[in-house]
Amino acid sequence: MISINESSVLTSNNFGLNSFLIDEKELFSPFKKSIINFENCDNQEITNDANFLLTHNLFTANTKQNGKTLHITKSQTKPIFVSLNEKEKAFFKLKVECDENVQAKLILRTNCDSLVKSELFFEMQKGSNLDVIVFCEGEGKNFCNIETKQAEKAQISFVVLDFCESISLYNIFSQNTKPKASFNLNMLYAKTMAQKIDINVLAENYGKESITKINVLGLLDGLAEKSFKGIIDFKRGAKKSVGEEKEFSLLLSQGTKSKSLPVLMCGEEDVTGSHATSSGKLMDDSIFYITTRGIDLGTAKKLLVKAKFNVVLNKIFDKNLFEEVSKKIDRSIDCGK
Repeated sequence: MISINESSVLTSNNFGLNSFLIDEKELFSPFKKSIINFENCDNQEITNDANFLLTHNLFTANTKQNGKTLHITKSQTKPIFVSLNEKEKAFFKLKVECDENVQAKLILRTNCDSLVKSELFFEMQKGSNLDVIVFCEGEGKNFCNIETKQAEKAQISFVVLDFCESISLYNIFSQNTKPKASFNLNMLYAKTMAQKIDINVLAENYGKESITKINVLGLLDGLAEKSFKGIIDFKRGAKKSVGEEKEFSLLLSQGTKSKSLPVLMCGEEDVTGSHATSSGKLMDDSIFYITTRGIDLGTAKKLLVKAKFNVVLNKIFDKNLFEEVSKKIDRSIDCGK
């Protein structure tokens, strides 16, 4: 057994957050060469050159890497769709490059019944703006590594949706390297029965007036477990930068485990940083109030959960995906009955 997805902050060891173990034989067994499908790219450049080095890898697989580069050269209003569907163990790499002042939307979906490991790298040039949805589902294990690098006035916003039915690991690393760069992460997950999720976020601000916002929401039911490590690091030179970090877990049963470690690190003056984490259950008073209006208990719970999750749900810019996620939340609540 080996430990993976460790935080870079040593104090997290004291909270038992760096003890995620997995069978080494399973981790390094051969992966199938995966196929990445692209739709609605509007003549953007797609190449097989995805030779990039991620700073925070989950692990290194003994397999041939099947990677592609998506180079977005012009703005477009319709979202670009990228999908991976595999029944067997899969591994893929994707690099996304945005030229200066380009505005685009990207939806990336993975569905695997065994184990899928994805490495995603985003490089944002000056003034570019990219909205990304990462939607992960399936019965298998999901290991997702995301790294971003933003130039001056570049903005990247993520909505990460996890409905995998086994183990999920996310290792997310962001660098606001230049002035007024922006990184936004909104994450929503649902884990029931004995499912697990481990989230490790490190966001570094180097540029003056740069912005980092992290918002993670999820529900846990049955014997589900969650581990969250979120770090916002203000480096020297990041004057007047802003960092906000929020994390909330909704606990629907007594057997769940929720661990959180939000961290702010500061090497510069005149910055604004805040962090908050909490966990709790649905209020009995709220449930009682809704049920007295003629709504059954199951529907009442779904309404209250979605009300708490609206801050992330409303950022899903694709209508069909919004409805699909809404139904998955309903099914997750039904599993706990």
